[in-house]
Amino acid sequence: MERQHMAIGNRQPRRKLRMGQKWIPYLFISPFFIAFIIFTLGPTIYSLRLSFSEWYGVGPIKYIGLDNFIEIAKSPYIMKSFRNVLIIAAYNITIPLVLALIVALMMNSKLTKYPVFSRAVLFSPGTLSAVFSVLMFRMILNTRFGLLNNFLSNLGIPPLDWLGSTTLALPSVLIIMTWASLGGGMVFFLAGLQSIPREYYEIASIDGANAWRSFLNVTLPFLRPMIIYLVTTGMIGCFSTFSEPFLLTRGGPLGATYTPAMAVYQYGFVDGRMGFGSAIAYVIALATFIAAFFLFKYVKFFKEGD
Repeated sequence: MERQHMAIGNRQPRRKLRMGQKWIPYLFISPFFIAFIIFTLGPTIYSLRLSFSEWYGVGPIKYIGLDNFIEIAKSPYIMKSFRNVLIIAAYNITIPLVLALIVALMMNSKLTKYPVFSRAVLFSPGTLSAVFSVLMFRMILNTRFGLLNNFLSNLGIPPLDWLGSTTLALPSVLIIMTWASLGGGMVFFLAGLQSIPREYYEIASIDGANAWRSFLNVTLPFLRPMIIYLVTTGMIGCFSTFSEPFLLTRGGPLGATYTPAMAVYQYGFVDGRMGFGSAIAYVIALATFIAAFFLFKYVKFFKEGD
């Protein structure tokens, strides 16, 4: 009987020890969840509340229902910013990706001399800060002293107002974004190209496929994961475009380069309308979700097995 009581008494400390050991892993990962709740989840819920309210950073928060969202729908300037970002998104998931793929094919070719140096040079723009890139392009696109207009004048073409024209301002911003993102896309495509087994190309050539058919039937299917990733991240990033148009043109002229992210900054932090700025931010999030949903649901090329 005494031995039985002693055995039971020895089991209780061991059971407590095991229970304590089970909590140790949660203890180590708890800092992440604490930080996530404080700095991400909490502000997200709070900003959602603000989107239905009127608040200027001080004083009581006044609940106004859907008035902020109705004002967004009635504002032609904000609606124009969403049209601009749709143009940026449509451009960013097509032309830069095609250019990055072409450059990656060139870098993967045996005809390219000094491939390591060439890749480093092409990737270097992506390592530069947006401020440096914009300052450099402001000098290149300057109407009176810019390098581009000097080059055009040698061809007999009059100087163009790249940053002051409602027609040319947005294309100028797109050129800068393409220049900055070309190297990153090239690296992804180059990694995909180098992972394709050469045996597939040999089999395709035996079947009589030319270079174009090999590209369509061998190269593109293997690059599908890279294309999906670059299209998705590129589209999501477009809805939060801020640095290039803000630093280059401040959203002008006449809102030609104005974006929703700039509207959040203007109304939320400059004008102090925290509730209205939060409402714009949630409209951006909803637009991003809808665009991503239609991308995965209706773009058949990106679905496996098609």
